[in-house]
Amino acid sequence: MEPTTEVLIGWLMFGGTHTVLSHPPIRDRLVARLGDWGFVVLYSLVALATFVPLVWSFFANRVATPIPLPVLV
Repeated sequence: MEPTTEVLIGWLMFGGTHTVLSHPPIRDRLVARLGDWGFVVLYSLVALATFVPLVWSFFANRVATPIPLPVLV
């Protein structure tokens, strides 16, 4: 997989899971079922499970595709 695509997918997963878990109807149901601390633990585990691969991918590929800088004339 392309390094840029890998990092982009990581960001989308990280942001997407935060957005979904923070959505009031979903969050309220999860808090009612798991309790406050249960929701915090779930949210933290999901954040960790998506952030660690994102950072790993970024640092593994940070020099793989150099971004050309615009030339100012």
